[in-house]
Amino acid sequence: MKLTVTALCCAALALTVFVPSAGAAPLSGPGDEICQVLGDNGGTYFLSVTSRRDNDLSQCDAGTPLQANIDDLLGNPKYGPNVDRRCIYDITTDPTVDAIVGVYSSGRDIDRAAARNVCQLHHGY
Repeated sequence: MKLTVTALCCAALALTVFVPSAGAAPLSGPGDEICQVLGDNGGTYFLSVTSRRDNDLSQCDAGTPLQANIDDLLGNPKYGPNVDRRCIYDITTDPTVDAIVGVYSSGRDIDRAAARNVCQLHHGY
């Protein structure tokens, strides 16, 4: 079938619209998340992820998001005894990370070891 369209009018309007590829995530600005992660050794640790650009919270992809803040982690016994920050890592210690990440764990040996493994992996300080 052949279709012919005849323009009756005057000026043409050119419009360019950027359409991101299907895999591209939109840039959405800052973001914060706290998640609980099970370490390879069976210990539990927590990540506090703060991204000021691109909302990169991917460090929590393997964890469970929590409806908590740092004060909750440090003060609520349901997160374990003696929860404390074990290290911080960011783009200066690991160029693949576009966020500031605090690593927290309880004082239990297995949890501290899980947190220590993550800190070493990302050259945390």
